[in-house]
Amino acid sequence: MLDSSSEGSNATESDSSQETDYWPQDDLVLDGFIALACKYSPNSAPYDDDISDEAASSVDQAASPVDQAAFSVDQANLKQQSLEALTSHLPLLAQQLIKLSLSLDSAQFSENPGPTLKLILSIQSELDRTLDQIQSALHALYPIPPQSRCTRTNDQHHKGLKSFRLKGLYYRIEGPLLENVGSIFMHSHGFLHAPKLTTEDLQLQTAEASIRDQMTGFMLASSEEIKLAIEWLEGSEFNLVQKQWPMELFGINIQLEILMDLINRTTQLEEDEEHLSESATQLGKSLLPIIKLSRLFINKLMMRGMNKKYLPLFTEMRSDQMESLAGLARDVNGMVTQLMNFMRVADQSLASNISKFLTHTAKQLERDLLSGLSLFIIYFIPLIPDRHGFSMQDHLRSWFVTWCTQFSFAIQRLKDAAELYVNTSPALPESP
Repeated sequence: MLDSSSEGSNATESDSSQETDYWPQDDLVLDGFIALACKYSPNSAPYDDDISDEAASSVDQAASPVDQAAFSVDQANLKQQSLEALTSHLPLLAQQLIKLSLSLDSAQFSENPGPTLKLILSIQSELDRTLDQIQSALHALYPIPPQSRCTRTNDQHHKGLKSFRLKGLYYRIEGPLLENVGSIFMHSHGFLHAPKLTTEDLQLQTAEASIRDQMTGFMLASSEEIKLAIEWLEGSEFNLVQKQWPMELFGINIQLEILMDLINRTTQLEEDEEHLSESATQLGKSLLPIIKLSRLFINKLMMRGMNKKYLPLFTEMRSDQMESLAGLARDVNGMVTQLMNFMRVADQSLASNISKFLTHTAKQLERDLLSGLSLFIIYFIPLIPDRHGFSMQDHLRSWFVTWCTQFSFAIQRLKDAAELYVNTSPALPESP
């Protein structure tokens, strides 16, 4: 019979043996996360520096109107197969990332370190295969990274293979998605490596909790990016061109609030607060209808409240036209911001210059809005079905006629206010 000291010694040796048994697997898992992060970072896509002349020529031709008008069957089939691969592998990636997150549990490591590490090694292999398939599909879509902007191409009949959709999908995956996935791998490495950096329980718990919180953020971001990528695969062109509009509308709302605050202030303010002279305030008030009508226009194009599932997936718009329409809200936000910048310095600038800048920017804003409207009327309105005897097409056409009239009146009121501003503004004091 063993004495107590001998029994305790054997127990200690047994625990130590169990710990060292899984050290090789531990190192394999840590190295695996580093390898995955390096292999699938956005800057390590499998593009060869010495890409063949044939492949480069193919890409160059794909950007030309001639090639787009006569899209080869082989090219179309290859791209379609790549899209189908992404359709199946993106949801699979989401599932595997969830499995990885669930496997990184401190309690599991304490109770069953060996089996847990084996599970993580298996998940790493699954992720490697899935990401390799995703990256290969991207490489098939674009043998070399595409230009960010769409040139004029006759791809209006290519449906799901239009360059606007393919480039949007490419940059959604190659940018934000892979960046977040890479961060997940690096934080997974940090989570498993933390016990090697400290023997203090409190420090370890704090480190693991911090890494876990950051990983949760990257997991949520990756899940959202996968959903957005799938939308680029399966979404209608109507929805795709408006992806960034809500964010730009938020910016327009901010500028509108700033203008309203500025023109409603009195001169009895703190010296360091912005305020306008009476003549500049009247000029600023003439901008309100223009900005409000611009915001109303974007909201109407978005057709909020309407069931858009009845719209077809594809239109006969070219990719460059879709890109132009996609940037409409951004351009409107930019010009509204310019108008506000001019108003802020109205009392410190020549009245004639402010008048010229405001009217010129407002006219450019009108041209851009009407250009977007023409695309909407030609390509989207004819696709909207009647519902319960009500013609949404007639309603929208009538609404936009009224809007155009009101916007023209608003531009004229701005011109009148700008002319009055020039005639009534005091001359700027001469510099000493």
